[in-house]
Amino acid sequence: MENIAGAETLKAMALEPQMRNRWDENLAAYVKASFRTIVLGAFGSQMVMLINKVTMAIILWVGATQVMAHELNVGQLVAFNMLAVQVSQPLIRLAQLWQEFQQFRISVQRLGDILNTQTEFTATSAPENLTSIQGSITLQDVTFRYRVNEAEILR
Repeated sequence: MENIAGAETLKAMALEPQMRNRWDENLAAYVKASFRTIVLGAFGSQMVMLINKVTMAIILWVGATQVMAHELNVGQLVAFNMLAVQVSQPLIRLAQLWQEFQQFRISVQRLGDILNTQTEFTATSAPENLTSIQGSITLQDVTFRYRVNEAEILR
């Protein structure tokens, strides 16, 4: 029985470097994918904000030019600017949702990698090829109590 347990321990010890290398590779892939997602998200967010700021600057420049040329009054410019904000905010939120979706997709892929990993070898407590154990055990002068000051439960 001890030889079988020793063989299982040696097998587990022999697999340890391979499992560690596999773990390191999976961890490196996860870190790389996470970093790529963060960089992509930051880039996308900055591009959306840049487009939003450039659009607002163009609206204000064109609007101010038209106000000075008396083609547009200040109230119309403010109203148009408010309308432009109402149109751009849902588009910005849509871009943010797309980025969150991409992060979710990467997370699901990583979770799939974990769930699809083959289970590790587990040693059974009683291998199938052993015969039944025969013999007897004799206990002499054995007592048991829960606390030192209490009466013996088993004698």
